[in-house]
Amino acid sequence: MKLYNCVMLGLMSSGLSPVHSKILNDYSQFVNLEKIKECGWKSLVENDPHVTLIYGLTPGVGYNTLYHTLKIKNRAEHLKLKAGRVLHLTNPVIDTFNNEDAKVLKINFNGCTEYEDLKAMMTKLAEIPNDWQYLDDYNPHLTLTYLNPDAPDSIAQSLTEKYAPLLSEFTITGYIISSDDDINQPERFS
Repeated sequence: MKLYNCVMLGLMSSGLSPVHSKILNDYSQFVNLEKIKECGWKSLVENDPHVTLIYGLTPGVGYNTLYHTLKIKNRAEHLKLKAGRVLHLTNPVIDTFNNEDAKVLKINFNGCTEYEDLKAMMTKLAEIPNDWQYLDDYNPHLTLTYLNPDAPDSIAQSLTEKYAPLLSEFTITGYIISSDDDINQPERFS
C-alpha cells in the first residue's frame, strides 16, 4: 500500500502565466537551480500550483484514510474547498520567506477571503499524526519558485506591482496527495 505524507489543494489561475513568463524571462538568473532539482521540477517555476495543507504525516497515511478525513469526517470543511470553488484574494501580494537553502517566492494567501477555511482544513488534517514543525506558524501560500538566498527583495515587489490585479482568483482543482518516495507522481482527487 502506498503511503502519503503531504496533502495539498490544487489551484489554477490564468493570472499565473504572465507571472511565470516574467520570472523566466527577467529573473531566471536568481532562481536556485539546486533547490529546483531537489524538488524534481522540470521547469524553473512551479507548474503544479497548490497550497500545502499539511506536510509530514507520520509514518505515512493510506489513501482511504486521507479520503475519509478530507471528504467524510470533515465534510463541512471539504465543501468549502471542493473542486470548482474559487478562492478570492482581496489584496494579492507576492513576497518571500527564507527557507534553509533558498528564498521562497510566493503568492501570500493571508488576504484570501477563504483563509479561515484553509486554516480550518489544516487543523483538521493535523489530527492525523504528523511531525510538521511549522504548522502553527504556516501561512497558506502558493510557491512560484525558489530563489537564491541573496536574490534581491525587489523581485517580489516588482511582480506585485505589475501582476497583483491578475491574481485575485484561484479555482480549486482538487486535492493533491504525495509521498516522499514518489514526489513527482502525486495522486489527485476532488
